[in-house]
Amino acid sequence: MSSGIAAPIGGRFARTRVAGFGGARDQERKRLRRHLRVTTLKALEDIATSGATEPRTMIDAAGEAATELRALVSSLSGVEGNSAMAELHREVAAALHDTTLQALEYLAGDGFGSELTAQTISRVAEDAATELRKGLLHLGSPEPCELVSGLTEVVSAAQRRGAVEVELVTDGIDGRVFGADAAALVGAVREALNNVHKHARANYALVRCEPTLGGARVVVHDDGIGVDLATIEAGLGLRHSIVERMSARGGIATVDSVPGQGMKVTLTTARTQEVAA
Repeated sequence: MSSGIAAPIGGRFARTRVAGFGGARDQERKRLRRHLRVTTLKALEDIATSGATEPRTMIDAAGEAATELRALVSSLSGVEGNSAMAELHREVAAALHDTTLQALEYLAGDGFGSELTAQTISRVAEDAATELRKGLLHLGSPEPCELVSGLTEVVSAAQRRGAVEVELVTDGIDGRVFGADAAALVGAVREALNNVHKHARANYALVRCEPTLGGARVVVHDDGIGVDLATIEAGLGLRHSIVERMSARGGIATVDSVPGQGMKVTLTTARTQEVAA
């Protein structure tokens, strides 16, 4: 056991280093929050409250905001190294890419050809603004997540885009999955639905969530045009935002698709155990 004589000196220096480093990270989080509030969030709020404006004007405003945010995301994600500050930048970039940037690009692309009305544009912008405000509170830190409530939010936002009918079915999963596992599933489902809106030309998508032994499985199935995965998988955001997101938690993501027969994305948490035959 230490006598405590030397500990105050070493301990004081150690605490100073940790506090100083943590302070720098906190300052950077505050700087990013301020920047996003006066740029991206303001742009979304302006679009959301300009419902009487012509859709093309709103779409152009979303395009400008998307271009600016895309540059920020690219800059943050390109930071190299293993320092806590570099990790903060990459975490923020990933979160913005998968949420706010996707919404802005959807608007900037006129719903990827859906000919959005001003009312729908306002609704999507308000949803994105609400999500960004929430994200700013947890910027660069883990956000509490429960699977069913998280999926409900993501599916509700997808429904409000209006281009595709999206249905959520949960089978006895309440409260089973939370924390990082739930966040991985919710994030992967969000990206799968983004892909449905971008590429599938679908009328309907079903999100089915069911319990497994100790975890959960979520299947996103659409009735769209399908793809040849051998030629197009890398371009759909599947690898990073879906497959790698799940594998980082020890989970599994599989993608099945045949041209003309839609796409099915199956997401399974790491704790799943196969039942013996």
